[in-house]
Amino acid sequence: MSPYDLHLLTLALALAAGAIGWQIIFGLAGALSLAAGTAMGLGAYAVVLLALKLDLPYAVAVPTAALIASLIIAAMGVAAARLETHYFALATLAMAEGVVLVAINWESLTGGANGLLGPTPPDWLLDDQGKLFLSASVTLIAVFIYSSFKRYAGQEKLALLRTQPLAAKAFGINGPQTRLIAMLAGGLCGGLGGAIHALAVGVVSPDILSFKTMAAILAVVLIGGRYSPLAAVITSIAVTFGPEYLRFLEDSYLIFYGLLLLLAILFLPTGIAGLFPKFSLIRSSNKKAEKFPIKDEIPLRSQGLHRSFGGLTAVNNVSLNLKKGEIVGLIGPNGAGKSTLLNLLSGIDRPDSGQIELAFGVRIGRTFQTPALIEDETVDGNYAVVGYKNNDRRLVKSLSQSERRFVEITRAREYANGVVLLDEPAAGLSSDERSKLTEEIRKLAKTAAVVIVEHNVPFVAKLADRLVCLSEGRIIADGKPKDLVRNPIVVSAYLGAAMDLGHEQ
Repeated sequence: MSPYDLHLLTLALALAAGAIGWQIIFGLAGALSLAAGTAMGLGAYAVVLLALKLDLPYAVAVPTAALIASLIIAAMGVAAARLETHYFALATLAMAEGVVLVAINWESLTGGANGLLGPTPPDWLLDDQGKLFLSASVTLIAVFIYSSFKRYAGQEKLALLRTQPLAAKAFGINGPQTRLIAMLAGGLCGGLGGAIHALAVGVVSPDILSFKTMAAILAVVLIGGRYSPLAAVITSIAVTFGPEYLRFLEDSYLIFYGLLLLLAILFLPTGIAGLFPKFSLIRSSNKKAEKFPIKDEIPLRSQGLHRSFGGLTAVNNVSLNLKKGEIVGLIGPNGAGKSTLLNLLSGIDRPDSGQIELAFGVRIGRTFQTPALIEDETVDGNYAVVGYKNNDRRLVKSLSQSERRFVEITRAREYANGVVLLDEPAAGLSSDERSKLTEEIRKLAKTAAVVIVEHNVPFVAKLADRLVCLSEGRIIADGKPKDLVRNPIVVSAYLGAAMDLGHEQ
């Protein structure tokens, strides 16, 4: 290879390190940060300043610069932690642009728009092969960081966090903490890549902090794939070398290059990695949590729960105790606060006031109105979230709605210890499927307290030991099903007419 090709390959591998960092943040943790290019720019500035101002050897300056970049990127993540999706993206983009302005205007430190000329590197770094070796080493370190984060956080939990954040919270996955660690790890990779870029080029300027760097990382990850570091390396090389070999087109080369990128995105939606045999994203290392009998006859107690959203009160002074072995049907009109109450009891949301007390060892299993499963995973992969295995290799997206409900109920059952909350489990089920559901719920009730939110009142009334009716956030009736379905208050607020459960109750 010519010296120029070696130089391009060095820059390509530095870009790959930054792209792998974004694969951690966006691909694994699902945080749409637009500050991945900033991580590279911070690493580049930091390594030059550490070498110039503090006279640190490069062996110390490079990892220190990467750590500085990592901490600043993590701080950005903390600042935007309460935001989601595109709001999070816009917040990180705004902060990234702020860093560019600092680099341009703090001339005494950064050299302003002209940037800084790096100090003379050691002899072995003056050689193109030495720079390439260092760049390749940093890329391997980035791959190691990627693999370590994936192993630490758990692939199955990361997949649930990306696709079903509410369900992830219900199963005890700490989303903010996971994303913060992802920002630290991804920022570290980007900082390493930026430091190597500065050493390879010999100068650092605000150009590396511009959105152009983020755009290059976006292209690498979108074309290569969100989950494959190897594809990131291959695509980084293509993205770096591509424009150089298209320069014969003169002024049209960028248009042609952009067209190629667009075609790749359109026809390779899962990236280059999608061309290879698909391996499941789920590689469970989870051990199934130990279950032991709950000694307390009341595994869950709640008192005076109140939750408002702006001027709307969803739950108003609700107290509900759940007894072991009891099936509680929670009924009421739409907007009564039933699902909000389940969110409070399961820890997805916090009450404005009131308290919830769990007996020692209780874990709450939860289902949702729409099954909160990982669509692109297998049934077994979804069970892996809670450490349960059954070797069912069917993809969830190929299942019927009723099959998905039973998969979700099984996952909740395997996770729960003492309490199971089911949100409209009978919705969309046939008569035979409701019979199967009845058997499943009665099995659950042998070892746990079960709460069922359901609009099919005859179904839940014949199944439940107790019915609780909510209206406008308050409990308006609580008692035996045969009595409650004739209660004038319940009839007026919800049923419209009294019901006769007959001999089946």
